[in-house]
Amino acid sequence: MRDWWKHSSGYLKIDDGFIYFTSIGNFTDTQKLGELNEEKTKKSSTKKYKLISYFVLTSLIVGWIIWQSLSQKFDPLILLTLLFFGYMAYQYMSPDLYQEYKIAYSSITKLEVNPSMAKITFLDFNEQESIQEVTGLDQKGFDLFIDLTALLDSQPD
Repeated sequence: MRDWWKHSSGYLKIDDGFIYFTSIGNFTDTQKLGELNEEKTKKSSTKKYKLISYFVLTSLIVGWIIWQSLSQKFDPLILLTLLFFGYMAYQYMSPDLYQEYKIAYSSITKLEVNPSMAKITFLDFNEQESIQEVTGLDQKGFDLFIDLTALLDSQPD
């Protein structure tokens, strides 16, 4: 079994041994992915601070633009420049906004599926149960999760 589909927050790919969470739909990028581990979790918190900083900066810029427009000294060139830099900042940060990793079938302890979402319970790097919810399933995603559930149920413990 090897397939992929887009869900609400990225792409999900499955093959004979892993479920991959990625930000792009290219299967060749899954070869470099590691399993969820402590390093990825630390990077995730760094990404969170980066995202918060981006929103704070954006809020300050929007506030400044509103203040400038109310003061009657507003220059449209300033707005275009700020929009350009805001777009460039978003492009710089967008690859870091999605955590990419894989989950081995052997670490999955429970898989719950309904027509709109799937909930994967698995053992993480600390042998603690972690939960990954996949929302925005279409019919293809739902069918593949049903097939995956049957495959996992048929494997010996």
